[in-house]
Amino acid sequence: MKERAFLPDCIILGARINKNEENNAMIKKIWVYTTIVCLCALDVNAAEGSAAMASAVRKWQVTPTSLVTRDEPSRRQIDLSFDCDEALDGCVLKVWAGEKLLADKAIGSLRKGTNSVSMLLPEPRKTIETRWVLSSATKLPAEQAVTLDPPRHWTIYVIKSSHMDIGLHDPQYKQRLLGDECIDRAREFVDQTGDWPEASRFRYVVEGLWWWLNYPQDRSEESANEVVRKYIKTGLFDVGASHSGNHTQVYGVEELCRSAYYAQQMRDRWNVRSDTMLMVDNNGISWSLVTAYADAGIKNLMFLPNAWNPKTVNGSRLDVGWDSTLPHLFRWQGADGKSSLLFWANPHYISSGQAFGFQTCSNRKPGLNTPESIAPTMARQLAMLESKYPYDIWFLSNYDDNETPNLAFPELARAWNARWRWPELRTVGDLSEPFREVEKRFGDRIPTLRGDITGGWAQHPLSAPTLLAMKREADRLLPTAEKLATLARLSNPEYVYPTLAFRRAWDALICNDEHSYGTSYYKGRPVYDTWMQHRDWIERGLAVAETESTRALKALANMVPASGPSVFIFNPTLQARTETVEVELPESCRSMCFVRCSDGTLAAAVADGRRLKFRTSEVPPMGYVVYRLDKGGPGVSTKSESAQPPVVENSFFSMTFGEDGAITGIFDKQLKRQLVDVSAQYRCNQFVYTRDAHKNFTSPSKARFEIESSTLGQTVIARIDDAGSGAFMEQRVTLPAREKRIDIDNRLDHVSDLASTNRWYRFGYYAFPFDVPQGEFRIGLNGCVARPQKDQTGHGTESYLPARDWSHVGNSQFGVTLAQFDSHLIECGKIHIDKKEFGVPLTTSHLYSYIFTDWLYGHAYVTGPSHINLRYRYVIYSHAGDFKNAGVPQFAERVVTPVLSVVIPSAQKGILPSGSHSFLSVDAPDVSLLTLKLSEAPGHGVVARFHETDGLPQDKVSIKAGWGKALALTCCSLTEQDRNVLDQPVLAIEPFGYSTIRLEEQGQVSPAPIIKAGKVSDKSVALSWDPVKAVRQYNVYRGNYADFIPDVHHLVATTQEACFLDDWLKAGTTYYYRIAAFDDNLREGILSRKVECATLVKGNSPPAKVGNTYTGLIADPRAWRGDNPDMLYLQWGQNVEPDLSHYEVFRSESPDFEVCDKTFLAKVEPGPYVVVPFEDQGLKPHSAYYYRVRAVDRDGNKGQPSDLCKGITREPAK
Repeated sequence: MKERAFLPDCIILGARINKNEENNAMIKKIWVYTTIVCLCALDVNAAEGSAAMASAVRKWQVTPTSLVTRDEPSRRQIDLSFDCDEALDGCVLKVWAGEKLLADKAIGSLRKGTNSVSMLLPEPRKTIETRWVLSSATKLPAEQAVTLDPPRHWTIYVIKSSHMDIGLHDPQYKQRLLGDECIDRAREFVDQTGDWPEASRFRYVVEGLWWWLNYPQDRSEESANEVVRKYIKTGLFDVGASHSGNHTQVYGVEELCRSAYYAQQMRDRWNVRSDTMLMVDNNGISWSLVTAYADAGIKNLMFLPNAWNPKTVNGSRLDVGWDSTLPHLFRWQGADGKSSLLFWANPHYISSGQAFGFQTCSNRKPGLNTPESIAPTMARQLAMLESKYPYDIWFLSNYDDNETPNLAFPELARAWNARWRWPELRTVGDLSEPFREVEKRFGDRIPTLRGDITGGWAQHPLSAPTLLAMKREADRLLPTAEKLATLARLSNPEYVYPTLAFRRAWDALICNDEHSYGTSYYKGRPVYDTWMQHRDWIERGLAVAETESTRALKALANMVPASGPSVFIFNPTLQARTETVEVELPESCRSMCFVRCSDGTLAAAVADGRRLKFRTSEVPPMGYVVYRLDKGGPGVSTKSESAQPPVVENSFFSMTFGEDGAITGIFDKQLKRQLVDVSAQYRCNQFVYTRDAHKNFTSPSKARFEIESSTLGQTVIARIDDAGSGAFMEQRVTLPAREKRIDIDNRLDHVSDLASTNRWYRFGYYAFPFDVPQGEFRIGLNGCVARPQKDQTGHGTESYLPARDWSHVGNSQFGVTLAQFDSHLIECGKIHIDKKEFGVPLTTSHLYSYIFTDWLYGHAYVTGPSHINLRYRYVIYSHAGDFKNAGVPQFAERVVTPVLSVVIPSAQKGILPSGSHSFLSVDAPDVSLLTLKLSEAPGHGVVARFHETDGLPQDKVSIKAGWGKALALTCCSLTEQDRNVLDQPVLAIEPFGYSTIRLEEQGQVSPAPIIKAGKVSDKSVALSWDPVKAVRQYNVYRGNYADFIPDVHHLVATTQEACFLDDWLKAGTTYYYRIAAFDDNLREGILSRKVECATLVKGNSPPAKVGNTYTGLIADPRAWRGDNPDMLYLQWGQNVEPDLSHYEVFRSESPDFEVCDKTFLAKVEPGPYVVVPFEDQGLKPHSAYYYRVRAVDRDGNKGQPSDLCKGITREPAK
């Protein structure tokens, strides 16, 4: 229907026109007058003074809908509403187009009041003018003119999936099995509906790649290949292009990049386009994701959130409802101003279908899912969408948590589409199809938004603060470990780069960041099992980072010439820097406390026993310096108690403290101004606690002070017993002597009040009330910078932003930076009591670090109140001038990415340059190196990923590599897909963008090894090959089918030997192997021929040691407490032997116990999961127990006992 000024499409003027009196001037004047009145009132009222029927029908509304029948010719539904002042009998409605009668419908009696009638008219192919005449048996007719436009031909795409949190509802091992079962069930329904109409045929979507990538491991790779061939490539199945619904705001920057590799795995392994991701349930997404994921080939994002949050914060602000003034479909532009994702939002993943009239979630109360029942709601929803958008395509979801695939929606779609041609309901098996269609037809009318989508669930990681801090430490150290391992391999061809360990560590951290944190109303074992797995993921990731960084650091140090005992310092950043480092001297070097720089000068040093701390000279970018140790006594550190709040100063600051241990003033001597707002409610570095959901606040009152002084700086230690939280606090504030910064290390031990069973009410903060007139805030996200309120889309809250490493407030004259290690949320201006706050101006320059909540059920991340020990570290940095020239991101990178050190105990020869050396450098200070790693494609060189940190375009960044002779440089996508060869070692990076470069040595590759199959058993295969000349390493690939692709996903080992024993395989199974030489220059040679080996069906090999099978979930046994103080939950990885009989569990109260009858605890049958759960009861409260588990096969063969596992029962409530 044609739009008219002041008149909505659905409102049509009604007035009585007597055809015999059309020329009567008075009637014309009445008609015109009534028209004007009705247009202004947006109503359809009969004109006063009309004949009797006009006064009887007070309001007559005609609503053309977009419902079009499948008849030939097609007909369109028109909805009519009559408000009658009296009953009318024998009513007939006629509709004319010129002299052509379009409809003659007897509508019967109209009762007094509101009457609704629907009728079908021929679908207009163009705009037509119509005349509507209503008559009754006793009244004169009423008539009106209506302009009808052609209806929109809507296509409604509906996703059916199963939302499976990775934990929470059920433990991760149960969710994994459910994911496999859902894929199996979905396959059956696809086949069952093969002869259904194409639009309504059953189709299925797997939300993310975590669930899909488990399938080839749990079922078989051949089964996964069949799903791809029969269902995915034919548009009947699809898989979301992201890992899962992760808390993207807690990703490290390199972790964010690695999370995009899952989509590339779909492309590489199965040649499947993977460019549309789903963000389901989680209600926020980090803005930095846009630039990274667009670089990785992801184009589209479907946002299906959940606004739930605890009542104590009044839920989550989530402006994606149908009444939102924000667009549901928009281009989400990255911080670089160029990249974007096509973004489609709906109010909820479960209930969005209800707005269209249907509810087909099997876990919910079913609706009347018939064409007749949903038509009125469907018509109204489409009219609403048409009033806002030009599109005729919509994309939504209608599925539930843990929903088993079913035919409810396909059956509804089939019935609906049989009745109605438009809108067409379509099942979805290709997530990109709706995006492609809307882009193709309406691309020039899609609006653009930019900024962070800050969700209410960003608070959830604060419910397990110790694990959040540990995870942040892991995702910072893991890239450093990769850099060191790469340099070790480049420097020493015999060094084995731990490819599998790194891949599994990244996978563990990314899995941990999935949104199922247990901040919910779920209770009992599912929550404890969920957090046992979260802890396992984080500890595994951190263990790999620590182990491999230490191993590679020592390997590099062993290659450096040293004239005597020395300290090897490595700088993992691209910034040349001086730092204060601390090393532990071996006993042989205990007296050698003089640290001599390469120019012969002595470094400032302080010793405490065997701990030696000193200030380095400049350490080159991505390089090292060797410092000679000489005999001599170092400077000493003095300690003194202070009865009064101390005042300390250096050449940069003068700092005062209050009786409560907080900082009352920081005077910047260079700026000549006070940095702390002395009128603020809270002081700097003051702990602020509420136990009643922000109604009242407490802070520490009385501190005991101690001062440590040395040539390296001064440290004020404030020790406090905090009555409000129950914590013993130690706050260490250090003024370094030679650098403008203030280091803060706050420890809160046994925060017992957090363990209250009355959860949801406790919140903790540290205050930093800086005084910066007209200060503007900037927050360093994980990959870009955001200004609160200005760089937020408006969909979420403005109460906080997730800071990766730093936050800043500044003006054109000066600014103050707060770097942080252990937590992520920053509130600007004030503590926001309302965590849904939006649109409220910021009136101060204060920063507040939001550090914890008590939301996690049972505080499942700790054993009890005395184990809630927290640590929060910060660094304050001030500068003159504006933010642009302050180098804030560079300062924060130095703070959170420290140099690493190791002692060289004696003189040694080496193959690396003596003194100092830089392995890699660039000439742009705002370009950081995220990682240096071996290529994902084995044997294709080294990959370096650079990132621009300041929001400035860099057109020509020169790279200088300190290894190799004939390096070829190739510019790649974020996921290491080659794009173009670089003629010169110069790259370009967009603001906050990425440049991923492959560096390869040129030369002839090695020949193929001649492989031979050796001895096989029921559990193992022995391989050997002739050594390849001048090669010291080999890559071993294994597949389960003959034409497997020898890639990183099938790499089982890198070995220095010309043989390999593949152990702990399945009995009676055929495996296929290929070998390639891996030369000194990281080039992979020609692949060997394929060799086929079958393990024996039967044998006497014992089962594998429990924990030897990698699934991505818990492998080695783990134990954790539950609700009751007399029990522990255990989990361990399931063995894969087909002849597995059972497990034996052994327990003791001593860690060095013997596995024997005396310590035998239980016989446990294997279950259906990749993890075996067990519950041990009848234990002593708050006591340690130790466990080992071993597998037993049907012949009685017993495997090696597992590694030791320790569990502590719950501390009783006080």
